[in-house]
Amino acid sequence: MDIAKLVATEQFILSCPDDLAVHLKQSSYNSSEDMCDAASLFLHARGRKLAKTKKTNTKDGKHTCR
Repeated sequence: MDIAKLVATEQFILSCPDDLAVHLKQSSYNSSEDMCDAASLFLHARGRKLAKTKKTNTKDGKHTCR
C-alpha cells in the first residue's frame, strides 16, 4: 500500500465511530473499497449509517438534505 492510501485509510478510520474503528483495525482488507464495504455492513447490521444528513429549509419552505 502506498503512503497516500495509508494516510487516506487512517483518516477514514479516525473519522469513524469508536466501535467501528476498532473493528476495522482488527481486520485486514485488500483495498480501501473492501474496507468501506465492511464498514457499511458493520453499521447496517446495527441499524446505523456512517453519514448523517441535515435537513434545512429553503426560501420556498421546502426541505433539502445536505
